[in-house]
Amino acid sequence: MNILNSDQPPMQEDKQSVKTDKGAQDAYDKFVINGLEILHNPETTDSIIKQVETNPDTIEGIGEAALNIVNRLEEGAYENKFDFTANTVLNGLNVFVGEVISIIEATGEPPIEDEQKFQAFSWAMSNYISNAVRLGKVSKEELSQLSQELGQTDEGKQIAQQMGRGAEQERMLQTVGV
Repeated sequence: MNILNSDQPPMQEDKQSVKTDKGAQDAYDKFVINGLEILHNPETTDSIIKQVETNPDTIEGIGEAALNIVNRLEEGAYENKFDFTANTVLNGLNVFVGEVISIIEATGEPPIEDEQKFQAFSWAMSNYISNAVRLGKVSKEELSQLSQELGQTDEGKQIAQQMGRGAEQERMLQTVGV
């Protein structure tokens, strides 16, 4: 499940370059397929449900669960001397957040609102990027390029809008002393 635009594959603006770069598409496919296999393992599914249910912040719990899948995939890739690009990881993270949401909703929890889906993805994405830069997985130059590429997509604009809305709400709360 692609939470940012459910009727199109992730980062649709970049589909022309994906079509011309079969290696990038293959890496993305491998990343997502392996992640979905992890997510839909009954043990992992139970762990994800427990992780989200025990987190006082459902949005953070969803983002954290999806990010844990990414971390497991990256550890396995590192052990096999394979590296995924940040673009592949972030597109896969989008799918994983959507799958975690589907798993949680299948337990009978109320549906997650679109804004909450964006918040969960934004939480996971910002934490992934922060850790990747800190650990040297992504250079500041790569981050800048990724940010520019993301900002040109409809999904990136939606994320920026959501993040801006959150910052605006935070400023309002600070103004009234909350």
